[in-house]
Amino acid sequence: MPFNTLTDFAATTCILFVATAATNGGLTNLVQNGDFSDDTTGWTLESPGDITHESTGGPDGGSFVRLTSTVETATSLTQTISGLQAMNRYTICAKVRGASTDLPPTLTVSNGVQEIPYGSLMVPLNKAKGYLDTVEVNQWVEWRFEFFVGSGSTSVDVALISAKVPQDQGEPVGTPQIDFADIRVFYGRLGSMPDPEPWRAATGGWTQPPEIIIAPEAGGEIVRDGGFTADDYTDKGDENWVWYQCSVIADGGTPFLKADSTDTTATCSQAVEMSFPPNSTWTITCEGKVDENVVGTIALEGEGVPPEATASISAQAWTPYSFTFTTGDAWVNSPNIKISCWKDQGGSAYFRNVSWIATGSEWTATTDLLPVPQHETFEDDFSSGLSMNDWLVSNKGWGGDNGGVWWENVSVVDDTDDGVAIKALRLQANGDLYDGPIVNAGGAKHRVGSAVATRQFFASGRYTVRAKITPQLGACTAFWPFMYQNFYNSQEQYWYEANPRRNTEIDWEFPTDLRTDPDEGTSLGIDPDAIAMTNARCNAWGGQFGGEGGNYGGRKVLVDPDGNVIDLATAANNGKYYDFIIEWNSGEVASDNMLTRDTVGSVKWYIDDTDWAEPVLVDQLDGVSFGQGNVPYRGARFWLGVWFPGNPYFGDAGWAGTPDFDSGACYIASVKIEPISNPRDTWESETVPNRGWATPDEYPDGAGTPQCVGDITGSGDVGMPDLTAVLDNWGQPGSTDIDGDGVTTILDLIDVLRNWGPC
Repeated sequence: MPFNTLTDFAATTCILFVATAATNGGLTNLVQNGDFSDDTTGWTLESPGDITHESTGGPDGGSFVRLTSTVETATSLTQTISGLQAMNRYTICAKVRGASTDLPPTLTVSNGVQEIPYGSLMVPLNKAKGYLDTVEVNQWVEWRFEFFVGSGSTSVDVALISAKVPQDQGEPVGTPQIDFADIRVFYGRLGSMPDPEPWRAATGGWTQPPEIIIAPEAGGEIVRDGGFTADDYTDKGDENWVWYQCSVIADGGTPFLKADSTDTTATCSQAVEMSFPPNSTWTITCEGKVDENVVGTIALEGEGVPPEATASISAQAWTPYSFTFTTGDAWVNSPNIKISCWKDQGGSAYFRNVSWIATGSEWTATTDLLPVPQHETFEDDFSSGLSMNDWLVSNKGWGGDNGGVWWENVSVVDDTDDGVAIKALRLQANGDLYDGPIVNAGGAKHRVGSAVATRQFFASGRYTVRAKITPQLGACTAFWPFMYQNFYNSQEQYWYEANPRRNTEIDWEFPTDLRTDPDEGTSLGIDPDAIAMTNARCNAWGGQFGGEGGNYGGRKVLVDPDGNVIDLATAANNGKYYDFIIEWNSGEVASDNMLTRDTVGSVKWYIDDTDWAEPVLVDQLDGVSFGQGNVPYRGARFWLGVWFPGNPYFGDAGWAGTPDFDSGACYIASVKIEPISNPRDTWESETVPNRGWATPDEYPDGAGTPQCVGDITGSGDVGMPDLTAVLDNWGQPGSTDIDGDGVTTILDLIDVLRNWGPC
């Protein structure tokens, strides 16, 4: 999206007016000449460019305007919509057409909108939409989103924009042709969704969200639509089945699949998106028949599936078929049911009532179609390993040029916390100098981190992580509640916001610079431009509106109760754990359809230690009393991880620095989540919640893997950093006390020298 909610849109000098009244379904349109029936009266050209008015050819055959930009100039029309009510909601609608996904139309609302907190500032919650899907190119498309008028405002600016034509190596990308028609602004929230545009209705209508798959209870059905009863099949199947040269025949009776043998083989398959435990047995059944001299097959395919998991269909009348299979010593993950009618047989095979009954031992990352509210305290010290009933291991990627996070970097190890032996969750991060054996699924071995997340979703509460932070610059250690939804145009919520994504995200992240708040560290002698392990990012994303365009971004220096700066790298190298706390209160449900609330909610970030009288408040975000804000309210999984920000940043590889190291690690001693259960907490399904997770066979051993003796920094190598850590912590307890006698002495130094080199 070319603009986000923190963008300062191009300055506009517009004619103020009272909009000519027009109605739409009983509502008054506040835009003057929004249908362009009177050329561009009421609109102001703000950026140089070519604007053409067309009296015919619009979405309903009427008028529209065409904006044409160049590689040097953008083109925009603006109008000030005045006579609005402060602290109230409005909806803007438009019909747009663009000739390229690289150069979509942009519709913005700014100057007079509600303000929200950002760091120590209040910033306007400008709204903008600027995206076309591939199928929408050269089609008239309906757009709609809501905005709130600020507390001291009675007007906003609406802008129709054709941005500068992007370039690739100096060559223009995209067609600079943007059309707008039927611009409307109405008071309040519109009561219903629009109907699909005619071209979209002719190709299936609005897009439906993907189905969420969960492992069934014992006796439940594993196969989706095994009776072929869906009503939205195409020549390629549907969301459950993918086929070639197949069709479903209903004829008023029991539906069945017809697979036609030609000069190519007919196939129909279904990915079974769950995992099956070792040494377990299941039976798959169906009814089948074939034409004369034709043989069909139904089989289960996938890594670890035994070859006998198949049945041949040869009867010419409907006949029951089945096959039984037993898994080996390993989990079987996401196998495929495959129906086939081989080529050159001159006929067809027929299948119906495909069934696979669950034993209750199957596993999916997500346990419920809708997250179950969690009201009981959750605690884990990893003394029993990493439970796949409680935790998910991530195999995902985000944040630019990096290798994502990978399951092989997750382990449970022996460590000490204040001289006490513990089990710790170790989350490894492999930097640019890494030359070890771990490679992710895409073949990357550099900038590969690790992360885990709770299997269940939590909302308002107190989240406490006792951790030893990854000490190297370039790797970001983070703890964060997170969930996302991508709404589809078949869902009402899609039409509320310019961006279809809704987030919950609250971050602890280390390290960072202080560029967005340079005064934060001045009195402490902290260089605001330097990325340092003394600094933390305290973020809250998404809140009540779409996307990541609006967020709270605190940048803070960490200090103890006496005001002394805490260096997390030094602390980690000395084996020091701290408690990192997020206290999240979503607040109350607004009494008048999300407009005003007395209890606004808040997010507080604390750091604590075992010998402090009380935690130190690092940062605080308070909600807003009206409109939209950044205090989230949707239940989320709680994540722990270390990853590599990878977008160039003031000469560094990313905002956490450049990872000029081999490998490092974050250690988690314990996690505690104490739900508060605020009235505003909601529980909504995440979009595709099962993807990007390690399978059960990829979890670390429950007993834990001992740490390499002498590898105090967790780099996978015993060397100078470990020797330095011992000398710096001489005579003190902590992770430098290798022999466990309670104090760092010559004996620990000898252990480092004895184990010098790679682990």
